[in-house]
Amino acid sequence: MIKVLLADDHQLIRAGVKALLEEKGDIQVVGEASNGVEAISAYIKHKPDVVVLDISMPVMDGLEACKQLKKIDDGAKILVLSVYNEQQYATRLLVSGALGYINKQASQDELYEAIHCVADNQFYLAEENKDIILTKLLRMKGQRDLIDTLSDRELQVLRLLGRGKGIKEIASSLDLSSKTIDNYRYRIMTKLNLHRTVDLVIFAHNHNIN
Repeated sequence: MIKVLLADDHQLIRAGVKALLEEKGDIQVVGEASNGVEAISAYIKHKPDVVVLDISMPVMDGLEACKQLKKIDDGAKILVLSVYNEQQYATRLLVSGALGYINKQASQDELYEAIHCVADNQFYLAEENKDIILTKLLRMKGQRDLIDTLSDRELQVLRLLGRGKGIKEIASSLDLSSKTIDNYRYRIMTKLNLHRTVDLVIFAHNHNIN
């Protein structure tokens, strides 16, 4: 029996994924979390075999949660289940220690296969994205494109700016000062050679950073 922890801020999605997984009979959802902080607490409490983790969550997002989980337990097996564009996020999560990345549009059988692969300590990437992601991972060792020059926190701030969030709102959601967020915004514009906040919003939209 594979013990799974589900971390997603949408209760209906958690309920749906749980029902699909437990249909198979060899997977048991032992814990649920609606944000990264809850996911860490639930991991310590339940010691799951696999963590199925969403990226976009309040309080602490999936990318930061992945890093923290690997600090707590280097052997933590993490599968990211997200709606986000794989090319922009998968490489960062794999570098941070996740073993797999799968889109929420995947079939039940693909999700089931991904969990089994990760439980066996194997990498799992969907076939249609595998070549792109592996190429991007290799590129990260050499010359990186503009998006890859952003730190994880800068990408997080860019994503929120792209959603139309204001500086104060972002600062509150990330538990940082407005000045710190404004500094991140300035650094992002410098790295991307942009000059206005609206240009950041357009850039995020054009590159599927949402």
